[in-house]
Amino acid sequence: MQTLRRAVAVIVFPAIAYLGAACERMDTPTAARPVASLTADPTLVVDRDGFGSATNCNDLTPAYPTISLAVAAAGSGDIIKVCPATYDENVIVNVANLTLLGAQAGNPVATRVFGSPLESKVTGIPTVGDNPVFQITAPNVTIDGFSVTNSVLSGSAIGIGVKVTGSGALVKNNIIDGVFTPDLISSSSSQAIYLQNGPDNVMILGNEMSNILSYRSAKGVFIGDADATDASTNVLIQGNLISDVTSDIRGAYGVLINNGSHSTPKTNNTGLEIQDNMIGTSTGSGLTGGGWVHAIGLEANTPGVLVRDNSITALVSSSPNVVAVFFEDNPSYSTGLVNQNNFNVTTLAFGIAVASTISGTAAVDGTCNWWGDPNGPGPVGPGAGAMVSPRVAFTPWLLAAAAAHPPAGR
Repeated sequence: MQTLRRAVAVIVFPAIAYLGAACERMDTPTAARPVASLTADPTLVVDRDGFGSATNCNDLTPAYPTISLAVAAAGSGDIIKVCPATYDENVIVNVANLTLLGAQAGNPVATRVFGSPLESKVTGIPTVGDNPVFQITAPNVTIDGFSVTNSVLSGSAIGIGVKVTGSGALVKNNIIDGVFTPDLISSSSSQAIYLQNGPDNVMILGNEMSNILSYRSAKGVFIGDADATDASTNVLIQGNLISDVTSDIRGAYGVLINNGSHSTPKTNNTGLEIQDNMIGTSTGSGLTGGGWVHAIGLEANTPGVLVRDNSITALVSSSPNVVAVFFEDNPSYSTGLVNQNNFNVTTLAFGIAVASTISGTAAVDGTCNWWGDPNGPGPVGPGAGAMVSPRVAFTPWLLAAAAAHPPAGR
């Protein structure tokens, strides 16, 4: 990753920037894309003791004892209800149009406790690395209302994975807590949710991701990979809480996209929206990276990306490379919109930065953000808030934090 230099460019800017009409919202904040409501009864039931019905998990009706067995028996369009219990398995979801409902499906994570007796908790097998707890390999799959954890002995640790064949996936209302690998090799990392090599039309809504740990890079949501040749388009990441992401020697991310960043030509990852998320908490549980911290890393080609209404807090690194929203390996950076975000970071961190390695002179629209100080950003800007790099249009800015859009029902 490109280390940010603290060189200060000479830029002429207005002596006073203000909220006023320039930053008043005349629109209605973008809502989540429509999601069909589930009115059909579950067609398959899972309970660890092998008994349960769609209406009563204590019923003596025979049920599937594992999620994997239910998936193997399911057909396209089926709904699987998973009763509260702990399930030790890695589930390959290879049936199109399948809906998996945990015991807390439809319930916001703010009202729940990870792994409680009321949860359908799925724990990955610890000896198996590079294998998500849920791996979606078929289109239009829904995973709703689970507790998920995955600590492996080697290889990469992944909570929920979506392959390129898993376009149309909906991942919502899940608590992903404890995704860890101790592996030191270069290909090993940890990510709570991983979109692999170009799935399209994926929605990641209202999840809580925490305690994501790796010696190398660690991420809440990862849209990869760098060598991919298939773009990942129309991805919506909304209303999630991401905290306690730690990398010992490399980068910690809330959201990272690097899909196709090393391919020639670069992929066009259009339609990416990152909004209403909380990355880090006011109690200091945020992102910690031994090498760098990028809360939102737009490190691939993302034409027209929208980054809006996010609150970013508690970014920690011994490196000066600490950024809330970072553009790197992104030739379309100037088409992005980064607005109405709260950068609750220190003056040693950047709110928005464009890597000096990207060619071009145009500026990304970084207007109407809160930089942590009513006088705006520094040092290129005139204020004492978070830093801003050259090639960011930051005037006007907000004089106070933007109205909160609590994620995940908070």
